[in-house]
Parts: sequence; structure tokens; C-alpha cells
Amino acid sequence: MEALALAEESPQPERGSLQCEAVWTSMAALFSAVMNRSWILALLLVGCSPSPGGGFSNGPGEGSAPALSASLPGPELGVTYEGRFSLEPPEPASFFLTAGELPAGLDLREDGLLRGAPSWLGDSTFEVTATLSSGTELSMQSTLTVDPGGAEVFAGFERNPWVAWSGNAYLGDLWVRMAGGGEPGQDQVVFDPGLYLAGPNGDYDGGGGDDVRVGDLTLGDDVGLGVGQWNPSVEADVISPPTWDETTGTLAAGEQAGRLSLSFSPDGYVPSATFLSVVPPDWCPQGQHDRGGPSPGVCE
Repeated sequence: MEALALAEESPQPERGSLQCEAVWTSMAALFSAVMNRSWILALLLVGCSPSPGGGFSNGPGEGSAPALSASLPGPELGVTYEGRFSLEPPEPASFFLTAGELPAGLDLREDGLLRGAPSWLGDSTFEVTATLSSGTELSMQSTLTVDPGGAEVFAGFERNPWVAWSGNAYLGDLWVRMAGGGEPGQDQVVFDPGLYLAGPNGDYDGGGGDDVRVGDLTLGDDVGLGVGQWNPSVEADVISPPTWDETTGTLAAGEQAGRLSLSFSPDGYVPSATFLSVVPPDWCPQGQHDRGGPSPGVCE
């Protein structure tokens, strides 16, 4: 009973003066709580502190830690873009790209402003880190998808024509050389589909000419390539057309020269037709003849 009386005489802390330590209560008060079987409540109070304006909360109650946030509208091809990374609540910090790649044409400033004009279609995933004045680092991952917007985009594919000294393409869209001449690797070509804008001349050339490439397409997922009729340049007892590897997109020369018709079918875009030319080992369109033809030693 003496302990109980001592507890009743002990001064009680005012509301708002509690600390995250056991110093706010005297040993006598704690002993009194135990004697009254309210020791569970006493233990719960240890480690708590009052939040501003009264009540309890975990931690020191000195305000919430800043969080990294972003305002990133959807970007469109060729259109001036502006997004921003910031801290909430606001606090001085420096912002840096720490992983992945920004969409082509966009730059991240140290103050968190992301701006520019996107020049490549598709998804870009990247990580931005904010370094606070205290040295603390906060990071977040974002994905931006650049859409065509109002731009008129066409599907096409990369060309590999021989070009004559006069600037004219002799072999058209795609070509390969039979083994035995030319530079190494000329016996095959990889079909490389993509998305294009019409070039300065205003005409769409299916990825050739002055068309500007602004995105990639994936064989099988986005694009179908149909292999059509083989027309050899010389009659032969054994037919040996080019081979087509759907997995790698590789067209390789066989043992005959000629032309192979191809049909290009991109999802959501206008299909088109083209050809693969297979030329003899000693055929060189950059040779001495205006119209091309056999020119041994010129291209080898």
C-alpha cells in the first residue's frame, strides 16, 4: 500500500510531453501498474510518443519522410514533351538517370524536368534517382510508351541495294551474292522490318529512299513474311532457290542466280510486295557498265 500511495503522489507528465523512452514514468508508478495487474498497458506505452496536436504515433513525430513522385503524360512522336520528377513534400534534390534508357529525343535535367521531342516509337523503361541534400537517395522505375500521335507512320524494311556511281540503285530492295565472289557475308541478308516516316521528298518508299526510320517491328509478332515464286535467271536441271530462316529472319543465297518474290504483311499496316535478287559471284552493279553486268575484280 505504501507503493500505491507513492505512485499517487508522483507527478504525472503533461499531455504532449511523452518521449519514446521509459523516463516519462517513475519506477514507483510502473510498480504500481504491476501491482494493479495493468502491466500490459504500461509496456504498450513504452516506445510510443505523442504526435503533434496530441495522440500517439511510431517514430519521432518530426514530419513524414519525402517520397519520390513523377508526373509523366503520354509522349507522342515528334511532339514537344515535358514531364517532371519531384519530392513530396518538396525538398531540394538532384535527379539522375541511373538505369535503363529514356525515350530517344528526351533528356532529364538535374532539377527533375524531363523534356524534348520523342524520335522513336515504342516502350522505354528506366530508373530515376533523387539525391537529397542529406545524401539520402530515393529511386523509382517508370515506363513511357511513345505513340505515333498525329504522325503518319508506315511499315517498311531496311534495304541493302548496290548503288551505282550515278546514284541509282541497281538491285532494288534486297540482294545476296552466290558464294565465290564479293566481300564475306554477302551471301545472306537479314530481313529487318520497321516503322518509317516519309522523308524530305514527301513520298513513302517502304523504308527505302529517304524514308526516316522511327521504330522497330518484330518478325512473327508484328510482321509476316511470305516467300513466293523463285525465278532463276538460267534454266537448270536442279532448282536451288534462296533459303529463309524464320527464326533469325535470314535470307541466304542458294546455288542459282535469280529473283525471289516476297510478301510483307505487317499487323495494322498496308501490306506490300518486294523481291530478293540473287546475283552471280562475279556480278557487280558498281562496275564499268552503266547497266551493271559481269565485272570481275571490281567488287571483289
